[in-house]
Amino acid sequence: MIQVAKHLGAHVATTASTRDVDKVRALGADEVLKPGGLAISVVGPPDPHFAAQLGQPFLKPVMALMSRKVRGRAKKLDVRYSFLFMKASGAQLKALAALYDNGTLRPVLDRTFGFAETLDAMAYVEQGKANGKIVVTR
Repeated sequence: MIQVAKHLGAHVATTASTRDVDKVRALGADEVLKPGGLAISVVGPPDPHFAAQLGQPFLKPVMALMSRKVRGRAKKLDVRYSFLFMKASGAQLKALAALYDNGTLRPVLDRTFGFAETLDAMAYVEQGKANGKIVVTR
């Protein structure tokens, strides 16, 4: 997301643990998110605003409950939290593939697992240990 935002000309502020600051800067982040900023997540829980975007206001309480913890953490840090739903789009995927092909975007890899270790790879991801993409090879 950082790389795409930078490619589109955005000034990127992100959240990161102290140990990951250099990594996010290498990806193009200009700074770590400051108080008053907006944290946008494509992997976090959907927020009540997302229910409104779906045109399903009755889901607002459910999504408020689902995102309560992350919104609470954001509030303590004096930032706002928003969920961004990524829709599959062939045209956008084609454009992203071209950016990967020409080197503008580069994947961040965490670990590679052999095919026989697929269950270990899934457990690694489910435990929240992944800090990048996980690759399963033959």
